[in-house]
Amino acid sequence: MKSKTKLISQFSIAVCAFFTAGTLWAQGISTNGGNYYNTQPDNPYFRKKAQTPAPSAAPATTAKISAKDKNFLVSAASSGGWEVQTGKVAEKRAQSEATKNVAARMVADHSKATNEVVDLAKKKGVGISTDGIKAQQIGAANFDKQYLDLLEQDHQQEVNLFEKEAKSGDDADIKNWAAKTLPMLRQHLAMSKDASSKVK
Repeated sequence: MKSKTKLISQFSIAVCAFFTAGTLWAQGISTNGGNYYNTQPDNPYFRKKAQTPAPSAAPATTAKISAKDKNFLVSAASSGGWEVQTGKVAEKRAQSEATKNVAARMVADHSKATNEVVDLAKKKGVGISTDGIKAQQIGAANFDKQYLDLLEQDHQQEVNLFEKEAKSGDDADIKNWAAKTLPMLRQHLAMSKDASSKVK
């Protein structure tokens, strides 16, 4: 009877030792970053699961665009924002009605185009804000002439920028937007040249 009791006690001790060891082993896994997958670096499936962020922390997935296309989007938004802000000032300060009309057209057209490029950039994973863009400082003397000359210079640069993107951009959506916007910019360039030639 004593030998049987002794045998049961030994068996109980062995069972307890087994479960204790199992518990410690499990705890060892938990302390390894709380991730068993980290112990399996050669298994692509486990690596992928270990690196997947929580849904709440993951941004919207978008196709990556080239640095060239990103720079174009930023430049287009920056130039458009400048046109809007400077145009608003020119609407108030210009002397001639013709210059005020040109400025109003710049504000209307570039507000629309700038909203489009900001939305397009967002879809491509590029966050752009034009909130901090300020109007060009233009002196009171010969305000109309100065404004129209600046307008001509900016639109010449914009036309060159948009032509390049429409021809050799990497992203099809961005290329198409550049090509679609080009006629408006060319028209603005012609308007600014014409208005400037009539202002002394």
